[in-house]
Amino acid sequence: MFYSSLLLPEFDHVTGNEHISYSVITSASVTGNPIAYASNNFFLYTGYSPKEVYGNDCNFLQGPDTSPEDVLTIIRGLKSQRSFQSTILNYKRDGTPFWCQLQITPLKVHNGRTLRFSAFQTPLCEIHDGAMKPVMPLFKEPLQAI
Repeated sequence: MFYSSLLLPEFDHVTGNEHISYSVITSASVTGNPIAYASNNFFLYTGYSPKEVYGNDCNFLQGPDTSPEDVLTIIRGLKSQRSFQSTILNYKRDGTPFWCQLQITPLKVHNGRTLRFSAFQTPLCEIHDGAMKPVMPLFKEPLQAI
């Protein structure tokens, strides 16, 4: 069963014009943790369509330079069934690589069983022609030397 925006509030997070984040909810009780819900900002930022996303795990976001160690960190975090943070190099549909900060939390039912995982994701920077370009300004004011 997949969620729609009619059933869930939009989980996109935008603070002023500082940055854009998005959310994904996966089904922990199904092998591979397939995506059951993705916020509108996920589709807008990554370029994927709901048809390409729902029912699939997040592996389609990985690409040739995604670190196997980073993937393993996420797998271990999911298996621990505890909240965790990680950073990974993902790819948009058009092939643009981007560094993404993940905050993943298990959603548990009354008996403690994990039913879903909620992943709050913030793209940090994109890589264009080998150079990193921030997706968001990290600071409102320029940093000054002390």
